[in-house]
Amino acid sequence: MKSLTLLRHAQADSGRSQSKDLQRDLSIQGKKDMARMTISMREANVRPSLILSSSAVRTWETAKIVAADLGYPNEFLQREASLYLANTSELLRVIAGQDDGFNHLMIVGHNPGLSDLADLLVPGAIPSLPAGGWISIELDTKSWGLVDTCTRKLLSFGYPSQDSDD
Repeated sequence: MKSLTLLRHAQADSGRSQSKDLQRDLSIQGKKDMARMTISMREANVRPSLILSSSAVRTWETAKIVAADLGYPNEFLQREASLYLANTSELLRVIAGQDDGFNHLMIVGHNPGLSDLADLLVPGAIPSLPAGGWISIELDTKSWGLVDTCTRKLLSFGYPSQDSDD
């Protein structure tokens, strides 16, 4: 059995130009949302053995918050440039390339790719992932290369508006 957690980056500051999209930081609200989301991840027993992040600043900041709050060593966080705005097939390619010794993979990335992948793996389980939203999926396989063909089930999910009290 393997677990896959897909995490969309938290809310980012508004970008003024597409050329600077990679450099957008998390907003103050995004940082607050991620602090709440990591509580829900802990409660759902989300414990990744590998965290891969897109190369965008906002995803890297999101990954570092999650890693710190879940007790995951920052030095093991990995940036994967191909995750930046990746579509479903690229996400599946990255996942399939991971060492089968890792049992719980977390991908920190972007929409629409993450939401499309979640819908492919567990159709209709959740609406589109909002900023800071996550979904964890159980995979009945020993190989990351079989993610799209194995039996899958929804384990848990969370998004900021579920917990928001402001």
